[in-house]
Amino acid sequence: MKAKDRTEALIRQYSVLERLHYALDQGQSELEQAIGWPLCIENCGKCCEVNTPVVLDTEVHYILSTVAYLPEVREKLVERSLDWLTHKHPGLSYGKIKGLPKTDEERKLLAYEATFLSSKQCPYLESTRCLIYDSRPLVCRRYGVTCPPDEWCPRKLHWTEAPGRRMIIGKDTELGQEIDKLSRQLCRTVNGITGHYVGFLPTAIARELAPERLGQIADQIADAKMAVGKPVLDLFYYKGRVLC
Repeated sequence: MKAKDRTEALIRQYSVLERLHYALDQGQSELEQAIGWPLCIENCGKCCEVNTPVVLDTEVHYILSTVAYLPEVREKLVERSLDWLTHKHPGLSYGKIKGLPKTDEERKLLAYEATFLSSKQCPYLESTRCLIYDSRPLVCRRYGVTCPPDEWCPRKLHWTEAPGRRMIIGKDTELGQEIDKLSRQLCRTVNGITGHYVGFLPTAIARELAPERLGQIADQIADAKMAVGKPVLDLFYYKGRVLC
């Protein structure tokens, strides 16, 4: 593919992603008006303590484009990504999954371990603030908007809500349908630029910003941390974060 065609395709994907960001921001605004107060408590960070983002490849390029000229942030991203990759999370497999295609048992093992990892603290959480908040992934943006927050979420409840039953933007609404449509567009292949695979954000950042260092520590990294899968559109609505 010509470089010009690839650039134009990537720009189109960015456009879809930004429209999706806008739709989710609109959803947040509508919910805040309905309940009467912000969805997120300032300097909370509770959801970041139980979520290491699984992201689309288009998102990775978008996130990195916002920090490419910020050396301090870029360095922090690299170091925290590599630290996460080499951290010995208990119960993970090392060197058992080799090559493609994978057996059904290998897929099940990767899915199980990836789900476990996705519930661990994000490496980009600084005290109670996100290092990349302005360009944060969709899995973070949808929380509390199209995905019901967990019962422990400390935001105040509307009188019609309960800890396990919160207002969200559902697929039966006009805005919810727009979010669903944009999500599908984002996962579509366009001239070789795709959003059609997902993986852990720390892994993707290390691959893009520090490939040589990543290669040097490859034997120290759990199989599931390197896993790549197909996107599940329910990532934009529900709590499932499993890699396929």
